[in-house]
Amino acid sequence: MRTLLAPLARLSRRRTARLAAALALVGATFAGLAAPASACSGTCPGTMFSEVNAGAGIQVGGTYRPLVGNFGGDTKADILWYAPGSTPDSLWVGTATHGTFTKLPMTISGSYIPLVGNFAGDSYDDILWYSPGTGTDTLWTSIDAPSIFSSST
Repeated sequence: MRTLLAPLARLSRRRTARLAAALALVGATFAGLAAPASACSGTCPGTMFSEVNAGAGIQVGGTYRPLVGNFGGDTKADILWYAPGSTPDSLWVGTATHGTFTKLPMTISGSYIPLVGNFAGDSYDDILWYSPGTGTDTLWTSIDAPSIFSSST
């Protein structure tokens, strides 16, 4: 411990005070960013977000792994809410209205390690469903159709 604190002992009082003030500012900044979205509405002071959307329309109940990608091939982010096992999954497709989604039920039924990427080389993100061990891996390629994905093993 003495070795770690030795450089601080050589700082002048002025530099020590400046360092303490800088660390306090950094701590306050991170504390403001860590506040939950429900802590404010509209414009939240001290955060980098100009608007916070909250409410029943964007609530997720359960333990899910969000997979974010451009699955619809447009400029909006989409979210696939995946839960390993038999828990119902859901794809939220971003709409033109800021902060709203079209919600589509999905059935994945399995325990995978999903990887999102543009594996087909088009403007869509795809999902590789990796099944560790001897399980079958599946590639979901995003397509411009109501089903959103085409599946291949």
